Amino acid sequence: MTTGPLWRTRPAAGPPGPGGTIRTGAPGSGRARLRSAMPQIGPLEIAVVLLVALLVFGPNRMPELARQAGRAMRELRRIQQNLRADLHEFVADEPTGAAPAPTLPPKADGGGDEPEEGTGIAEPEEDPSDPPPPVGA
Repeated sequence: MTTGPLWRTRPAAGPPGPGGTIRTGAPGSGRARLRSAMPQIGPLEIAVVLLVALLVFGPNRMPELARQAGRAMRELRRIQQNLRADLHEFVADEPTGAAPAPTLPPKADGGGDEPEEGTGIAEPEEDPSDPPPPVGA
């Protein structure tokens, strides 16, 4: 009595086990096995994919396609490395805590009309109501 391949059976109820494994097979059937939630690709599957690609594209285009795939993988790896370096640089530059701005203690003389030096308030250098000096003088 064959129940079919194991990969067609439903996973048992419940969350995945440690490492993303799923129990398969009917409870009490003696066929319970642990299966990874991520599919495994072995050498046989890779050989089948390459054989199908050879049949579809032909032997003349296969080297060209392999070169293009290699270039694409190289480019993706380069982009990944650049992104990782930028992310590490961004995280390293980010301040860990916001330090309060330094404040100057108030002067003890009590006041004055002139603003303190370095407060960001600039005094006008000349009165805007005065006419400009003559150009030819």
